[in-house]
Amino acid sequence: MSRAEVPGPLDAANAFLATIRPGSRILVALSGGGDSVGLLIALKKALDESGGTHSLCAATIDHRLRAASTAEAKAMARLCEARCIPHLTLAWDDPKPDKGLSDAARQARYRLLVQALDRFEAHLIVTAHTLEDQMETVEMRRNRAAQFNRGLSGIAPSTLFYGKAWAFRPFLNVSRGSIREFLRGEAVTWFEDPSNDNIAFERVRIRKAGAFALSEEAIVEVAAKRRAVSAASAKIVREHVTMPVPLLFRVEAGQDAGDEALGLAVAALMGVAGGTPFLPAEPAVTRLLHYLGNHARHASASLNRTVVTKRRDVLFITRDGRNIPPAVSAGGTREVIWDGRFRICSGEGKTIGGADAGLDVGAVPPVVLKRALSTLPGTAVEHAIFYQPVLAPYEVVLPDFDLELVQAIRTVMRLPPVPDRPIV
Repeated sequence: MSRAEVPGPLDAANAFLATIRPGSRILVALSGGGDSVGLLIALKKALDESGGTHSLCAATIDHRLRAASTAEAKAMARLCEARCIPHLTLAWDDPKPDKGLSDAARQARYRLLVQALDRFEAHLIVTAHTLEDQMETVEMRRNRAAQFNRGLSGIAPSTLFYGKAWAFRPFLNVSRGSIREFLRGEAVTWFEDPSNDNIAFERVRIRKAGAFALSEEAIVEVAAKRRAVSAASAKIVREHVTMPVPLLFRVEAGQDAGDEALGLAVAALMGVAGGTPFLPAEPAVTRLLHYLGNHARHASASLNRTVVTKRRDVLFITRDGRNIPPAVSAGGTREVIWDGRFRICSGEGKTIGGADAGLDVGAVPPVVLKRALSTLPGTAVEHAIFYQPVLAPYEVVLPDFDLELVQAIRTVMRLPPVPDRPIV
């Protein structure tokens, strides 16, 4: 998209509202900064002018990281009250970690926004990521891996949080400058977060440098390629992957080891089988597949907390045996995620997962089957234990780039599909 084609805030708001189901209740993630205030005001004006059937609500997440944050949240509540928009403030009161604060704050924000969605009975979340956010994000990812990588596709237009709440980004093609110009025209003020000028943060350094290796058009092309590769990977999963035992994947891999779609499919399955929040690096997966491909019959390799075993033209992917947590002793109805791989709770009337769940183990080599069974949750408790596999890399955040691939993996895992996006 060229600069001449970049839409203004009101145009972007109208275009977005036309894509979602009539009568949707929209939760705006309202931080108090210019971008999120601009999104709220643009959506409100677009609805007022069009008489649309959608409705708005808003939530402010007070991370309690700055002295001014609580006062800013109260100001957002007043802004919404003046416009008859229901508003909630949710605080992140958990102890703050010494390391990884930014990631922990982001995870808390996702979790609290999902809570707000439930409380408002809203249908979707909208966040105010802008064109500059997109460019900066891609530049940071490029700095970490200069060669092609999936991260260069940028921020996804929509994302599923915690398997239940779809979040959309109507302003991904809108510039920060145009948002602030719009707000000044509407006589609406906003807050500036002082961290936006703190060069201790990589994003701020990238922003101040103002140099981007990839153009907006190049990012669009990479995103299109990512969707195409993900769709091809989904086809491989649908046609060539089974799950004989929970989180033991059998892949009929009689294909080119250098095939990008096969590499992504294997990487995704390794992320799920290993219970890791991120996929293994693309070059590492490529090396692993070439190593296995150079062995005509039998070979094994370890990566990403998994063991990949080749038997002729079949790959078996399962958790390795290292650092398996103690046997689960769940009680009551509280759910826990065990080893990043299984959602576990106890209770009557639930199906017991595991090797005795009527699954087909006949096509699994004994050594692979033994390893897979040894990595399942323990069930030595007085109540029946229910455990269901989870997709660790996509459990918190599922970008729509990978939706088709994840749907295919969930089908193999005998899980229901993810919720539909509320779009027309």
